[in-house]
Amino acid sequence: MSVLSLLWTLLLVVVLLWVPGTALGLAAGLSRAVVLVTAPLLGLGLLTVVGVWSGLVGIPWGPLPVTVAVAVVVGATWVGRTLLSRGRPAVRGREPFASRRDLGIVGAGLAVAAAVGTTTWWRATEGFALVNQDWDIPWHANMVRLVAESGTWSTSVAGNFSYYDTTLDDAPIRSYPIALHAALALVWPASGVTIPHLLSVFQLVVVGVVVPVGVAALTWRLSRRPIATAAAAVASVCLSSFPYDMLFRGPLLPLVVGMALVPPFIVLALRRTGRGYGPASAVLAGLGAVGVLGAHASVAVLTVAVALVWVALAAPLSWEGVGRRLLRLVPVGLVAGVLGAPLALELYRESGRVSEVDWPAYETVPQALGEVAFFSHGNPQAQWVWAVLLVTGLVSALRLPTARWYVAAYAGAALVAAWTAGSDGELVTRLTGFVYNDSWRLVGFATLLATPLIGFGAQAAVDLVRRRGVPTRGRAAVWRAAWASVAAVALLLVMVGDVQRNVWSLQRQYRDGPTLTSDEITLLQRVGEHVPEGAQVLNDACDGSVWMYALGDRMPMMRHFEIIPTDRQLLLLKSFNRFDSDQEVRRAAAELGVEYVYVSDGRVRSYLPRPPGLEGLEDVEALTLVDQEGEARLYRVDWERVPDGRQLVRAAAVDHVSHPGVPGIWATNDPAELEDQNAVCV
Repeated sequence: MSVLSLLWTLLLVVVLLWVPGTALGLAAGLSRAVVLVTAPLLGLGLLTVVGVWSGLVGIPWGPLPVTVAVAVVVGATWVGRTLLSRGRPAVRGREPFASRRDLGIVGAGLAVAAAVGTTTWWRATEGFALVNQDWDIPWHANMVRLVAESGTWSTSVAGNFSYYDTTLDDAPIRSYPIALHAALALVWPASGVTIPHLLSVFQLVVVGVVVPVGVAALTWRLSRRPIATAAAAVASVCLSSFPYDMLFRGPLLPLVVGMALVPPFIVLALRRTGRGYGPASAVLAGLGAVGVLGAHASVAVLTVAVALVWVALAAPLSWEGVGRRLLRLVPVGLVAGVLGAPLALELYRESGRVSEVDWPAYETVPQALGEVAFFSHGNPQAQWVWAVLLVTGLVSALRLPTARWYVAAYAGAALVAAWTAGSDGELVTRLTGFVYNDSWRLVGFATLLATPLIGFGAQAAVDLVRRRGVPTRGRAAVWRAAWASVAAVALLLVMVGDVQRNVWSLQRQYRDGPTLTSDEITLLQRVGEHVPEGAQVLNDACDGSVWMYALGDRMPMMRHFEIIPTDRQLLLLKSFNRFDSDQEVRRAAAELGVEYVYVSDGRVRSYLPRPPGLEGLEDVEALTLVDQEGEARLYRVDWERVPDGRQLVRAAAVDHVSHPGVPGIWATNDPAELEDQNAVCV
């Protein structure tokens, strides 16, 4: 990717994340500082609402219709606010920064955080050259292209994409959170870069800007102290458990984005509970809640849990206070329920499948709690400096009545994460089923909540030095400069170590192979030169060919690692190398529209063998090798060499109705049965 392409893509991502939310926030009367913080949250919420309701009425999803819809909503918001405010005195909320000095300190912290996050991501991906080799990333890439090409905003496109060869109601995956992919689909065609490059640039912006800005805003909301706010922002890009461990593993991109939006949502939701804020604030907070839900439903559940802790334990701690806080949040829930109802219902259908997943415990609860507290989960080394500041911050926050509820929220998240990692009990399994009973995700959320408390610890340390380390007379300025220099050097050393640590974490999966090598990328990107549109490519679900649609705009037969095959798909995986002599194999291939075969030596898991039906393809007479790059090979099926072969293909094609307007995704009139077994790649 050239420098110009990088800058252009970066600009598009920034526009996507900030422009819709900024326009809406300003139209609703939010201050510029609050808009800056909450724009990604409001923007994703607005795009999700537009997508949900436009999909129901049949409006296509694309840059022009979405731009018009956003402009209409923003215009209506401005008109409504103007009409409602006539004859009323202007009410302004408290500005988030009390002075230019505070703003300068926080701005410096955010600049450092952006530099650390950008450096980490750039080094880990070797300038966006490396592709993540893990489980989820080809799915995200395929979903972006699918939404862009189909012009369809619907959670069911995931099921249509994966289980085109069977009845969708019987499929394990019917719906999937699509809001993030749909948003990226708006800018990908204009970017001119590959989808992996777009996803990498997007993740850089999330890590380097969205996360620290949101954390800084939450910390300021809790503390009103500039050092705490700046330190929390820096900590948010240095800790491994969030976001880096969740971006090398998977990457769990929708989950990370959803969690990154939690701090601005808390800021927006709590802000509307102050004096002078009316119905518009409830609508904006409800829209933000839809944004979190659209990113990932499990994060919405976690956010509700944090909000309930605030309702129960915030100051003033009384039954009257609890009731007042609860009543103030009820409108937010009602707005979110109305705006996001169709999406919530679709995602609820998948809740049973999600809750059935059970990740086994792998350590004791005390061990896990220590890893959460010392930031050593998934890494042999603790992050001691941040851990000490966390402990200091916990003590400091407990002394502040307005922040005690947040200490309880963090403690609860940390305990649940440790409990999940260290226990296979039925209770914890049920409680955490909404997040796949996955302790890595819960540890990441606890780490995110820890960052404001680290800021409290840094502020307490600075306050202690001011009181006892700087003389009140004489050369006080010299002492302050000396302490500042020591702190700067120490912070620099910590950040350098953390960058190296997090580069190592990310490069556990960002590398050349083993799932998808550079040779395979090259071949997959030119597969369209050989394979006609609408043709199916027989492939091994456990290698890099699941990237075929995202990279080459052609459909492989197996479209993700964990897809459960139908009976005829499994027949080909087991027996395709008998194509010359087996009539059943030829019939299954014709019914699936198979005209090409792709094989490579990549493996998403090293212990998974290549399907037996894809071995020895060089001996199949009806196959012709048409392209090769390294160990990746593309064969053409010469149906003319098979008795009545072309007639078989034409007869089977009658049952293929393109859906939702994308060649290779069918509403088949001849659905096959799913095999009663696990996916191929497990």
